Amino acid sequence: LGVAPAGWENLTRRLSGRFPDEVLVQAGLAGRRDSGHGGLFDRFRNRLIVPLIQAGGDVLGFGARALAALDEPKYLNSPETSVYHKGSFLFALEQARRQIEPAGEAIVVEGYFDAIALHQAGLRHAVATSGTALTPEHAKILRRMTARVALTYDGDVAGRDAVARSLGVLLAEGLEVLVVDLPAGEDPDSLVRQGGVAAWDEVRY
Repeated sequence: LGVAPAGWENLTRRLSGRFPDEVLVQAGLAGRRDSGHGGLFDRFRNRLIVPLIQAGGDVLGFGARALAALDEPKYLNSPETSVYHKGSFLFALEQARRQIEPAGEAIVVEGYFDAIALHQAGLRHAVATSGTALTPEHAKILRRMTARVALTYDGDVAGRDAVARSLGVLLAEGLEVLVVDLPAGEDPDSLVRQGGVAAWDEVRY
């Protein structure tokens, strides 16, 4: 993880002369002032930065969470680029891919911090759809690695709606799906931070 400090030109000044302006804009690291005709400004400011690493180790983009309570949006991701396609990217797959086969399943969550919390708790076969709905491309990637998915979304109405949308996609790819039903108001992050692996085991089994 990293931090983008407050300020409008920390990154663009550092990279000035090393990369063309248009490359920084296309990569989603910078924006242009004055309706696209002026100088550059940092796209990520005063945010916790999460690198989006594909299987193999290359960084494709970044996710960012606001550090100040009033900053909007709370979560800001790199835009779609020639290398980052959110519909076919699974966060933490680089770390999880060697753990999925021994575990006999992949845990699929919705957010970066849910996946990070599960990994920290020892559940290292977790991946996240990184702020987008689960797609047929995600399901194909998972099917190449395992026959079973433990779908673990937030214990609220939005989470249950997301489960309903994702089930059909996974089943269409021939995957066995276990829906992990979290208590109301809980998400995977809060669950394991409060109760560790034991809390996960209680809802998983």
